Amino acid sequence: MTLLRPLLRGATAALVLVLAACESGGTVDPGTLRFGQIGVLELTVIGPLALGQGETEQVLTWRSDGRWSLREQVRYRGLVGDVVERSNEGSAEPLANAYSQWITDVNDNPGLTLFVEGLDPDLEPRCLVTQSRVTLAIHDDTHDETRTWTRCVPGFLQDLGFNAGPDPAAPRVANLARLARDYTVGENFRAAHEATQPFGTLDRGDDTPSGLTAPVIIRSQETLEAFWLSHEPEGEPPEVDFEAETVIVAALGERREAGDSLAVRAVRPSGVQGAVITLVQRVPGDFCSPAEQRHVPYHIVVTPFLPEPVSFQSPVLVELVDCG
Repeated sequence: MTLLRPLLRGATAALVLVLAACESGGTVDPGTLRFGQIGVLELTVIGPLALGQGETEQVLTWRSDGRWSLREQVRYRGLVGDVVERSNEGSAEPLANAYSQWITDVNDNPGLTLFVEGLDPDLEPRCLVTQSRVTLAIHDDTHDETRTWTRCVPGFLQDLGFNAGPDPAAPRVANLARLARDYTVGENFRAAHEATQPFGTLDRGDDTPSGLTAPVIIRSQETLEAFWLSHEPEGEPPEVDFEAETVIVAALGERREAGDSLAVRAVRPSGVQGAVITLVQRVPGDFCSPAEQRHVPYHIVVTPFLPEPVSFQSPVLVELVDCG
């Protein structure tokens, strides 16, 4: 979708606000502002995985000055498996204009506005296991007020559908959610945990004494207990139902720089049977001062049962992180 026309309209709207401010001695009368014109949008998409056995949560925060951030996580059994955060890069000015246009649609566009009869902002719908809960929460800084709309929509942030419910006006929420996505992360956005089955963290840390030099799959309580004795001799292994679940122990051997960590990013079914597991090694960024530290980072997760064959994506993905 081209952003030129909406951005021009947004720039015009911003210019009108500036002129209004000049005419009133440098301040804008709050009554002339649309709801949320100065404020922030929080778009939350909670989507079911494996027919409700787990879920992903994607939270897009978009401010009226153009800045946005996105936080994605995957969960299983109430346990968080992995979290990924990203934010906009470069100038935020075009995104501020886009936000202004989005708010104009929310308030004034007859086909999109959320301020219509039949779109109850207090509705808490019960969604099917094939639907995501999509919430638009708009905070207006001028009046320190938040208004929220939640509806059921098929798909996730990257592929939100059009058949929203449960009420006839619900597609407005879905349409505005897609517009916010397209303006910020882009209509070709790919989710960090796309196509994964759910998984949750049993243990994660900077160093394991187990001596592992490669990831392993654990399929029995006996194997888990033997591993745990080498990993955490003083602790009890977590409870796992191995008839319905599988444990993944991610490790890549010894690292020699402080700040290195390891994460399971996705557990993706492959074909009729089997799965491919994606690991991510997170290392200090290019401008960090290296500090030597010998350690074996690890990430242990539980996931619904994985039939053979199970493989690990190669090469392991590498992400640069802040020095802190």
